[in-house]
Amino acid sequence: YAGYLKEQEAGLRRVWVASRDGRFCGYVSLIRNPSQVFREGTPVPEINDLNVLPDFRRQGIAAHLMDLAEAEAGPVSDLVRLAVGLQAGNGSPQRPYAKRGYLPDGRGVHHHGQPVAEGASVTNDDDLLLYLTKTL
Repeated sequence: YAGYLKEQEAGLRRVWVASRDGRFCGYVSLIRNPSQVFREGTPVPEINDLNVLPDFRRQGIAAHLMDLAEAEAGPVSDLVRLAVGLQAGNGSPQRPYAKRGYLPDGRGVHHHGQPVAEGASVTNDDDLLLYLTKTL
């Protein structure tokens, strides 16, 4: 998290923290200009690392954090993206992202930041990702 703070101070990342009754609930961050170029040579802001603690889930906190990040991305781009892990443990966020209008970006799955070639074998770990985008 020290890295997040340094990136926020440098204007590279914006972080929102949620609390309720003085208790930490969760956070989300937005990378304004990610290093990966996505569309027409232009970086697309990326919502990154949304996390709400289990005791605070299903209370609208994640939706509120996403609203904040999307509102920040809007003036920079008409598109925002995020990555979702493909392992079973990440199944719960996949449906809400679809309900918010996020769709696969059409570039297939990525592993360690690289597209997975057709027919390739990879480990289904935290680095196996599908990128989703939403038009703002």
